[in-house]
Amino acid sequence: MKDKSIFYLITLLLFVAICGSVLDAFGLRSFDNLAKIASVTGRLGALVLTVYEGTTMETPPYWQLILLFGVVTIAGVVFKIMHWPLGLPMLLSGLSIVTVLYSVRYVFKQNKTILDLLKLLWILSLLISVILKLEHWPYGEVAITVQSVLFIAVFVSFYLQDIKANKQISPSEIIDAE
Repeated sequence: MKDKSIFYLITLLLFVAICGSVLDAFGLRSFDNLAKIASVTGRLGALVLTVYEGTTMETPPYWQLILLFGVVTIAGVVFKIMHWPLGLPMLLSGLSIVTVLYSVRYVFKQNKTILDLLKLLWILSLLISVILKLEHWPYGEVAITVQSVLFIAVFVSFYLQDIKANKQISPSEIIDAE
């Protein structure tokens, strides 16, 4: 990752979202909209950053299909927000197909890392939490919390992997080597 300012902005947005959620849990609703906006913006930014910097784009058939059904998912979200017909089926079918595609890609991937496993668990928990929440079934809030924790784990793991990949040799290590 060459530009760290995007990472810092996303981290700040996720921090604001977490603080808003904690305040909301204590009954302080005045920061509710700010927390929601920061959460959605931070998650979208982190998702784009993770996909852009990851290896998903290096596998064209999966990437093109994930992109196509990602657009279907986003269109479903817009339809759902606007209360237009077919919003829920578009959202669920797009997200389900993205989940299946990512799962297939994970199964056939040769070199799996902990980040790959976390991303798979996150996308599976995302699908489950969306279904539970939109259908108003029990444990929707618990599923969203699990999904949020997994998302933060993916983001932190992605950042730590980036630090490890770009580790610089310090001047003292150069002097010691001579």
